[in-house]
Amino acid sequence: ESAECNLFVSQALMAASEMITEDALKAVLYNGVSEKFTRYSDEKRTELRRQYGLTPQDKVVAYVGNFLKVKNVAVLPDLFYKIHEDFDNLMAEDKRDDVALKFWIVGDGKLRPELEPLIKKAAGTGVEFLGNRPADQMPDIMNCIDVLVLPSRNEGLPLVALEALKCGANVVGSDVGGIPEVIGKENTIAFRKKTDGEPDYCGSEFVGKFSWRVNGLIGSEVHQPLSPDFDWKRTAESELRLIERTLETIE
Repeated sequence: ESAECNLFVSQALMAASEMITEDALKAVLYNGVSEKFTRYSDEKRTELRRQYGLTPQDKVVAYVGNFLKVKNVAVLPDLFYKIHEDFDNLMAEDKRDDVALKFWIVGDGKLRPELEPLIKKAAGTGVEFLGNRPADQMPDIMNCIDVLVLPSRNEGLPLVALEALKCGANVVGSDVGGIPEVIGKENTIAFRKKTDGEPDYCGSEFVGKFSWRVNGLIGSEVHQPLSPDFDWKRTAESELRLIERTLETIE
């Protein structure tokens, strides 16, 4: 409360701070994204996908992150199963057998040994566990992804979603924390409350709606825009104004 200003990386975190105190100066300073994350040319994207063993018709749904409880990775087997099931039904309706669905998992963590066999069994299609990858490989990987899934239990501001959008991928996530601020409310799915009032992180309703949105984006040519608010220059200018204001009050 005595600070000149309290800074947050998302509106959601700033709103949550109201539970601590309402008597404080607060502001949001969004993260930016490295310039290395950008949408490549169609020719370069096609060549990259070929190097990763993909055909031009393949669709890639990916999870990028740690295998931790807060990331809600326990939902991935059911979620991938449902996405694959709905995808197959859509392809059958359209009488298409030239489009294959691939799942990529990028990352590692203590829950991976438990979940990896369940995910491989549930997906029913090509699944690749790429493990942890060097940061300089991530722009290439993001340019091969069609839809990134982010089913987290909570997020401050998901940098991985910013990076994916910058590279031309679509993102579907849970309706928590700063996720809606990055990918838009229409691309988030809320957790239903159980009878005891706790969120149902792996519930069938959440999984079904999530899959529906993912498949809707797979079959469209719509790419989600990244808000210009997520820009390091804009953030630096805002921070400079806050510092100058603080110095003026001290003087």
